[in-house]
Amino acid sequence: MEFNNDIWETVKRVLDHTAISWLPEGIRKSPVAVLEDARCWFSPVNDPEKGPEYQSRVERLDSICDEIADLLPDDGKELIEELKEVYAFLEEMNVRHSYRLGLRDGFLLAVELLAETKQRAGKRDGKKVAESGK
Repeated sequence: MEFNNDIWETVKRVLDHTAISWLPEGIRKSPVAVLEDARCWFSPVNDPEKGPEYQSRVERLDSICDEIADLLPDDGKELIEELKEVYAFLEEMNVRHSYRLGLRDGFLLAVELLAETKQRAGKRDGKKVAESGK
């Protein structure tokens, strides 16, 4: 299991905010933030499987907001637009949070699989050495 700890410690050092702050300002961004920005840019509307349903629900949300805005006086219509903005911001936060959780889970799974693979290779190599009489 030392293999697992060595990798984890290396990753913690790479992602350390102190280390990132030493980088030149133009590239001062966490590797996780770079991945997050790249993967969270696209909305589910681009997903061939989920896209049509997502687009349909966005259109329905817009329709409901328009219906509510029509019932309100002019100063209330601004609240509907603000509500849409807040909702969009919360949705983005949820997507980014989910991505980070998935990334962390995937990384931890990869570390465990690497450690297990190394352990199996060590046992296999030990068995070969024992069989050869060395």
